[in-house]
Amino acid sequence: MGYGMMHGIGGIGFGILGLGLIGMAIKLVILLAIIYFVYTMWKRGMNHRYHHYESNRDAKEILAQRFARGEISEEDYQRMKNML
Repeated sequence: MGYGMMHGIGGIGFGILGLGLIGMAIKLVILLAIIYFVYTMWKRGMNHRYHHYESNRDAKEILAQRFARGEISEEDYQRMKNML
């Protein structure tokens, strides 16, 4: 084992846990990909909750409109409203 083997080619080295600069770059890309994935999932979850709230509110508005037009009875209106 000569000096070249311990410190790698051109002084960059292979490192103990990776391939020196190449290994660090790969690890950085993997870390950034994980951060992006978590951020994307978090944003998707936030949008899902917002849309769920909006659809629930829309359903209550439609139900109230149907009751106001006389399409459903008060008993049906109360029952359906409680279900939402």
